[in-house]
Amino acid sequence: MFRFARPATAPASARAGFRRLLVVLEPGLDCDCAVDLACRVAAGHGAEIVALAPVVLPLRRPLELRLPDLERAAHELLESALATGAAYGVDVVPLLVRTRSTVEAVLEQAASRGSEAIVLGSPRAAHDLVPGRMIEQVLRRAPCRVLLAVAPARRS
Repeated sequence: MFRFARPATAPASARAGFRRLLVVLEPGLDCDCAVDLACRVAAGHGAEIVALAPVVLPLRRPLELRLPDLERAAHELLESALATGAAYGVDVVPLLVRTRSTVEAVLEQAASRGSEAIVLGSPRAAHDLVPGRMIEQVLRRAPCRVLLAVAPARRS
């Protein structure tokens, strides 16, 4: 007589999907694709999505320094994330952070919020090394899973 092993039962949180997602909105990344992926993962699961828009200030400048162009761009990314979330019926919490390092801001927010996944868009330009380095550092040091959203290849 054979006995069949029961399949391992995944914890409820794994069956239901991620409950806390952190989406990074960085100008050099494909943010639309990242927010779309986060919303698709969160839809129907009651997951919390925090959209993080870091405003990076140089070391020589005080963190209180206002940089209207960078702040405006960050607000536009946050507004777009809110609109995408609304289209999916998902609540998105906007978060603008003034920081010296995008990587440190992402890791700090992910850890302090108990994020189960960080969602990053792929670099907009394949030859752009700065976002690529940031993604690599987040992948190496993240306190949770990292989802990399890659837009489908365009057919010509």
